[in-house]
Amino acid sequence: MRRNRSVGIDIGSGQVKVVVLEQRGGKLHLAGLGAAELPTAGGNGTPPDPAAVARAIRNALGEAGARGVSAAMCALPRHGVAVRDLHLPGEPSEQLAQAAVLEATRTLPFPAGDAGTGVCLRPAAEGTTAQVAVARGEVVAAYRGAVQAANLRLDGLGVSSLAAGAIAPASEGAWVLVDIGAHATALDLFEDGVVRLGRTLLNGGEHLTRAMAADLGCDEESAEECKRAQGLSAVLGSRGSGDGTTATEAWLAQLVGGIRLLMSARAAQGPSAITGIRLAGGGGALLGLASYLEARLGVPVTGLEPELPLTARAENPLQYAAALGMALAHARRLPLVDLVAASTRKAKEARRRRTQLGVMAAVLVVALAWAGLWAQRTWKAREEAARHLAALADAASKASREADRLRGRQRALLTEVRALRSALKPLHPWVDVLNELAALAPEGVWLTGVELERGKPLVVRGTALKAEQAADFASVLAQSRLLEQAELSYANDAEINQRRVVQFGITALVRGNMAEARASATRRTTSGQNTEGAR
Repeated sequence: MRRNRSVGIDIGSGQVKVVVLEQRGGKLHLAGLGAAELPTAGGNGTPPDPAAVARAIRNALGEAGARGVSAAMCALPRHGVAVRDLHLPGEPSEQLAQAAVLEATRTLPFPAGDAGTGVCLRPAAEGTTAQVAVARGEVVAAYRGAVQAANLRLDGLGVSSLAAGAIAPASEGAWVLVDIGAHATALDLFEDGVVRLGRTLLNGGEHLTRAMAADLGCDEESAEECKRAQGLSAVLGSRGSGDGTTATEAWLAQLVGGIRLLMSARAAQGPSAITGIRLAGGGGALLGLASYLEARLGVPVTGLEPELPLTARAENPLQYAAALGMALAHARRLPLVDLVAASTRKAKEARRRRTQLGVMAAVLVVALAWAGLWAQRTWKAREEAARHLAALADAASKASREADRLRGRQRALLTEVRALRSALKPLHPWVDVLNELAALAPEGVWLTGVELERGKPLVVRGTALKAEQAADFASVLAQSRLLEQAELSYANDAEINQRRVVQFGITALVRGNMAEARASATRRTTSGQNTEGAR
């Protein structure tokens, strides 16, 4: 008997995790869990080698007892994806989803032409809330190739922290998900099931292991064992609070600072404060971490507890949170963004059109065959059949010429569109705005790029010594007389010349920067005459 199984795969930076669900009696049951080590991933979430990732996927499926599955849904690491939320008027629809993607990709730090995009629409009190995720095209292609190399059909490609946050029990107010992976930590602020704010720290569980090894004076393997068995007490001991003098406390300080920056950004927006913090990922189960964060941040901190329990089957259930979310999405129990939905839909449409053309060609061949048999009866019938075939050939030739003309027209229109887009760019620099940006930039903040276009938001990119300086810069710009709606769109840790810095982006609206209105066409009025007499 065929088993109805749903498979979720989380390809993290250090491990591949698999969750298998099976539907029995109208309910989902946990059928298997599996994990396999993965070589170090490349930048921006790109897998190191499709063959190595495929091998790890097969090993994890074998551990979960699901080698015979043919399809799965997979999750990208959060640091390889840009996420935005939008509020749009109207009911959820395909047109609204396309509008949300166009709006969300306007301020990307990379070209949007080859990007993989996914959108999830949710009805709101007034209009629709859209969650849009965007990843580089090469990242999406690498993960698709890795899953296909494992002889699996990729039914969807989501985002790890979005999948983990979706399985959390319903909560009133905003809360922060801290997803600690091997090489990076994702911080996302959820409200009403949607990510409102997010940032990524380039320090994960392996960085903590190295810090504890330095503090304990042992190798990393021994430090990893101490970390799993004793948690933070292995270094902090009975103090319970450090003064930041050890490498472990420096790691914790960076984590606390990232969460505080997210809480400050939330407070600057004005809504209600954060009600709690939930831990996920392999590092979320670190002993003593929840109490440490709660003491310093003043909000409740707990582990992520999904409605479908994993504790009975896993030593560290928090590391399977994203894989469980993807498995539930595969079973159509959770709405999640899908970065390959658009390309999958286009491929299906192309196959449908090819099938229709094949059927039409078969019908045409049968029709011609019957015409030939009938034409054999009389000479007149054969001549009629010949004329019919000539007419079909002439129609086909005309259709081919018309298709060539339409393709040429399409190319000409594309050229005109590109010319019109170029014409909308401003002809002269906006000196006042640039002077305002230079004057308001505080010490320790450098501007690396400014995008100014007519009728579009102002995009400012820069580098700061500290994340707080980037947030302060955004707050100062929000009070400028030339700007409005200034927001910090992203702030990511980076390393330049062996120095830790923060690369950030700020979007704002320039007052009076509106697209020029087009002149409306004048309605023409014609009068009809009776031309019967003229003839």
